[in-house]
Amino acid sequence: MLRVKPEYRLLSSSKDTQNSNYDDDGAEAAGVAHTSGSSKHKNRGQNKPKDRKQIVQHDSIRLCNKFATGEQCNLGSNCKYSHDIQAYLAEKELDLGPVCPQFALLGECKFGIKCRFSKAHTDAEGNQMVAEKKLNEDQFIKNCSTKSIIQDIKQKNIDCTRSKEFIQWWSAEEIKLQQRLNELKKRKEEPRVDQDGVAEPVTEPVTEPVDVPVAEPVTEPVAEPVTEPVTDNQINIESTPATQTNSTTHKEKLERIEAGAEATLIPLRPNEKKKIDFRGKSYLAPLTTVGNIPFRRVCKSYGVDITCSEMAIARQLLRGSPQEWALTRRHASEDMFGIQLASNDPTQFTQTVEILSQKVDCDFIDLNMGCPIDTMTKSGNGSALLERKNKVRGMLLGAVHVSSVPITIKMRIGLSNKKKIGHKIIPLARDCGVAAITVHGRSKEQRYTKLSDWDYTMECAKMTKMTWHSPDASTVTPDWVTEPPAFFGNGDVFSPQEYWDHVDHSTDSELPLAGIMVGRGALSKPWIFKEIKERKLWDISSGERLDMLKDFTKFGLECWGSDTMGVNTTRKFMCEWLSFLYRYVPVGILEVLPQRVNERPEQFVGRNDLETLMASDNSKDWIKITEMLLGPAPESFQFIPKHKSNSYTPQG
Repeated sequence: MLRVKPEYRLLSSSKDTQNSNYDDDGAEAAGVAHTSGSSKHKNRGQNKPKDRKQIVQHDSIRLCNKFATGEQCNLGSNCKYSHDIQAYLAEKELDLGPVCPQFALLGECKFGIKCRFSKAHTDAEGNQMVAEKKLNEDQFIKNCSTKSIIQDIKQKNIDCTRSKEFIQWWSAEEIKLQQRLNELKKRKEEPRVDQDGVAEPVTEPVTEPVDVPVAEPVTEPVAEPVTEPVTDNQINIESTPATQTNSTTHKEKLERIEAGAEATLIPLRPNEKKKIDFRGKSYLAPLTTVGNIPFRRVCKSYGVDITCSEMAIARQLLRGSPQEWALTRRHASEDMFGIQLASNDPTQFTQTVEILSQKVDCDFIDLNMGCPIDTMTKSGNGSALLERKNKVRGMLLGAVHVSSVPITIKMRIGLSNKKKIGHKIIPLARDCGVAAITVHGRSKEQRYTKLSDWDYTMECAKMTKMTWHSPDASTVTPDWVTEPPAFFGNGDVFSPQEYWDHVDHSTDSELPLAGIMVGRGALSKPWIFKEIKERKLWDISSGERLDMLKDFTKFGLECWGSDTMGVNTTRKFMCEWLSFLYRYVPVGILEVLPQRVNERPEQFVGRNDLETLMASDNSKDWIKITEMLLGPAPESFQFIPKHKSNSYTPQG
């Protein structure tokens, strides 16, 4: 329980306190509902799409865009939209203000009289004005012209030569791997011979060659069948024992994947890739739904260094989905920007990475190995990849081979907290040439109900360095991998003290943290990045937080449009953000500093009415806040948060 000063406590409250645990898994996957568990947990997790009522986003009269901007519609009477301007104006809601964000930014407004700020760019005769210094949208929003990319994908006009090379090699490599596994299985079933020439059953793996007086001496160790690279007391599929390097047959059987890559592929050398120094930089986590461009711009205004897109599905990008390609958009202020992909297939992932590195302006591409949502993991995506090492190897080798930008990964510690396997991915990822690794110190099953395991996270960081230098490592790092990947921790950082405690403590270890990725902490208080840079808490006022929401409003109208649909889209995403933002408790009313991310505060009142309103967990109050910035919400507008645990709707 988070304690507040006595003068701000509410002795009694009618608020519903049933939602004591925050379930934030939905921030890691889009449009997916968590459906596991018994009915007694029905008030937790995500609201399903059927539970979230549709929001009326359009005008009552759908005016033709051509007519709205003063042009003639070529479709004439065949146009499915209205051409009756007077009827539209009679029904149109009042303007929201004197300054149109679109016109102020670009020098014209593509929405014309449909704009909710139309008077700012409409003259007395009803004509649309254009500023002398007209600018193009792509000067502010990069990767916004994706129609041509989608068309090229559907017409197969994109050169994916390097992907084809890799896919051909990888298919052959998988066949060789399976043949090797079959051979090991067959050899295990064969009897071994003692020094008297008597056969005896194999009861455990033989780890050294045995010289025996028989016609065909045993020259290979015998091991249990394996499905992934293993270490120490097991056979390593990918490396050849020093005692057997002269055997051609053995070489063919045990040819390492890396050696195959070097022989048949020519990976882009480090000097051919875009170089990024990740170390010492703050990192905003990829956040689905809430991690949109306006929110990322707010975080940039507070000093975050690295931003990343919402998670995009590689398969959908290859199919040319406009909604998925929209996730690759990047604002000009995002000077270090990555695109996160989810995939369960080396072929699809490799092709998608090659297309992105050719056609899209990004600084790195991140593989999602941390999403815990059941719908994702059941299809082999997200954290399910942690138990599919050979598949991960194919995805990372392929991506590094075809990409001109660095490849990174974000992962959890495992599927179960009892079986932490995240550390097994680190040497594999390093030897594939990834540039950065982020470890979220929770398992898939753990979700957000317990604190992040920072001890294990730091062990993973240490292991990266130890594996890198160990002469006994089970894999040999290719010569084109010149340095270990940057290592980021992730989980439960809600204050600058927590951030720097972890980072400064890591400087005593073998591999210091490059930084910490911040997710939920940034959703509840995006100014955490300012606090991190200044190394002190900021007692931000309610007025300053309202100014922040004004910035989000402006950014939203620039991003989604200034017509009725754009206004309501901005309103919806602001409510989604407010479902996290209300959790912040002002520094000035706390008894003990700092606030921890999983601590639920006592019921309290703020230092003024606005601060009290901003602390409300009632979704109707969130709508009231949007009305202060976007005007009255439509009567039909209802907001149900993505997470049932984030809010309650009072009865009656």
